[in-house]
Amino acid sequence: MSEVRDQNLKKKISLGVSLASKGAISGLAFSISWTNSNTQKLFLIMIGLNLK
Repeated sequence: MSEVRDQNLKKKISLGVSLASKGAISGLAFSISWTNSNTQKLFLIMIGLNLK
């Protein structure tokens, strides 16, 4: 993480690594999908609930 200069981002990365090492991959994937989606429909597609 030496290339990351923002302390807030470093903390988020460290938290993600810590949660992943404890087996919280599903929770991380859910959270990342939520923050990366522009709409609720896109979010549902990203988590695999492609409702038509």
